[in-house]
Amino acid sequence: MKCKVVHETGGSLRVKILGRQLSYKEYEALHGLLEKTKGVQRIRTYWATGSIALNFRGDRERLLATIRGISEEDLAAAVVENRRALAELGKKEIEQNTPVDFVDLKKLKKQGKKMSSLWKRRLNRRILIEAAADMILPAPVQVAYHAYQMLVLQSL
Repeated sequence: MKCKVVHETGGSLRVKILGRQLSYKEYEALHGLLEKTKGVQRIRTYWATGSIALNFRGDRERLLATIRGISEEDLAAAVVENRRALAELGKKEIEQNTPVDFVDLKKLKKQGKKMSSLWKRRLNRRILIEAAADMILPAPVQVAYHAYQMLVLQSL
């Protein structure tokens, strides 16, 4: 995988992934692959900017060689493995009667990951729609709209 060092301070490195734009799932897979690398302490992937920030101990060149050594096939295999692991997690959580989304958020929080920009945009859009509906619609229609939402949520 082609990459370029954008910024570097002692023990910290920001790397820009060159070539094609990777998807969010591919960045998550890349995060998982680099997490296993010896000496890497913390990884933050930035899907929107196409870069990775790493805190590490040890040899900088070995770390860059590891990143450059990740092939498209390795990345594709990691994406499939992530999908399989998430499906398995979902099966376990359904058996335990715990919502999968709740468990995923707890898992992400433990790993120190932040919400992706994609989900932030979706959440912001949903909040704006709700606020607009509450400001524009008359009170009886608002009550009916929110009652409908409650019924839909209960059916899930």
